[in-house]
Amino acid sequence: MRQTAYLSADGRVFCHENGLITSAVFNSLISASREELARRLSEYGYDASLPTEEMLKKASDELWALMDEIMPSKHELDSLIIRNDFHNLKTELKNIIVPDDISGAMLYPTVYDPEEVSEAVGTRRFDALPECMADAAKRCYDVLTRTGSGRLADVIIDRASLTAALDAAKKADGSLLERVAVREIINADVAVAWRACLSGLDADFTAKALVPAPGVDVSALARASAEGMNALDGALRGSGLSIYADAVAKGGTVFEKLCDDLVMKEAKTARFENIGSNRVAAFVIAKRTEMLNLRILLCAVRNVLDSSVVTSRARELYV
Repeated sequence: MRQTAYLSADGRVFCHENGLITSAVFNSLISASREELARRLSEYGYDASLPTEEMLKKASDELWALMDEIMPSKHELDSLIIRNDFHNLKTELKNIIVPDDISGAMLYPTVYDPEEVSEAVGTRRFDALPECMADAAKRCYDVLTRTGSGRLADVIIDRASLTAALDAAKKADGSLLERVAVREIINADVAVAWRACLSGLDADFTAKALVPAPGVDVSALARASAEGMNALDGALRGSGLSIYADAVAKGGTVFEKLCDDLVMKEAKTARFENIGSNRVAAFVIAKRTEMLNLRILLCAVRNVLDSSVVTSRARELYV
């Protein structure tokens, strides 16, 4: 698609960027009273009269309604949401084995019609699923019915999810989405290797869970994870991934924050890039991060946690 097709979308996003919560504003919200917090959130377009999850869902729905309105191509931002489809697919497949009410576990928005996906899974017509899902769904179902291994089922779906996101990103007009998809694969690879190391999993199992990415030797990473934390630390540092090694050493909270901050770092490079969908995609990432920070903040307020909990967990913001 010609780059000029996004000029109008970029203009709309520029206006909405002015309504993003800045780092300075967010820091002031941490120490605000409940009444002041509700008032300030309302100023930024949030319906503070709603419970936290309902408020954030409404904000997310509004974000994607805006994208539907301004984007020249309906599927341009698929890479940012297709992992929801795979999460829902995994939930549907596991529900075959242990039936339950899964309505509250589903994630939205999705690229594909969730009712059609549910129907295909429920009737075991996996060939009726989107091409990027069909093979993974078949293999996952086979594993669950033969072995009951939820861990291996997760590996199959999660790997397919990351690959599908990268494939979708490569079709986008602009390079940001592909850079983000690659970063998320690296984030996931390190997380998988770390969890495998802690769980004592063998290298072969771990290698099957890793997705190739630039600068990551997945075979070496899998072998190191099987040898222990010292070996994994050395493999990360030897691969130019020292920033991950430092975070792993500090624990899960620091690691998760780092992963999100690295995605935000990619997004910030596109803030003033009027190239294809780059600026619009960066705005979506910015808004999602803002909502994540508000979830962290409001959870702390609800549970009367110290402000240090929020400051240690809050992600880097766009502005």
